[in-house]
Amino acid sequence: MWRQFSFIFIAVLPGSHALKSIARLPAVMGLACLLAACAVKFVPDYDEHLFTQLNEQNQAALVLFSSVSAGSSRADYRKFKASYDKVIGGMEAVRSVIEARTIPVSGVKLTKLLVDLCKTEASMADCVNSSSRNIRQVLDTLNTMRDQHRQRGLDAGGVPLFKNDYEMAMHRILVVEAALKR
Repeated sequence: MWRQFSFIFIAVLPGSHALKSIARLPAVMGLACLLAACAVKFVPDYDEHLFTQLNEQNQAALVLFSSVSAGSSRADYRKFKASYDKVIGGMEAVRSVIEARTIPVSGVKLTKLLVDLCKTEASMADCVNSSSRNIRQVLDTLNTMRDQHRQRGLDAGGVPLFKNDYEMAMHRILVVEAALKR
């Protein structure tokens, strides 16, 4: 019936672009309804336990940053070694969970189509699961800070730089993981 209705518009006023657009409206609306009805997933499922772990590890890392915010000498590293081990070990556990999540096949196929937009050196799944890339950045920042503390100490001016790198990556993770809940 829609096809006959569309034909009437085109037959009555040939050459009218507005009416031709209106004639295509039923097809566009039908396609939109069909796509809206599909439950295609492009991202991993929300994991409440993972989100809780992320928040706990984030809190532990922020306590560590606070404890060294005034700077800390190389000799004082021993006082903080257990804190570094706890925070980095906890983040490694979170990383393994994030990276073990299954990316839906449709998400992997989508990233193959959008490979130019994804521009990542890691796997294309990182494009759909950006938390994986960002947790590695969090770990790089924490490991670099720990190594610098152990080798030559931390000055008060350098700690905010580490904290800023950490917070930017952690913020991206928390935003993405919270969005998966919806």
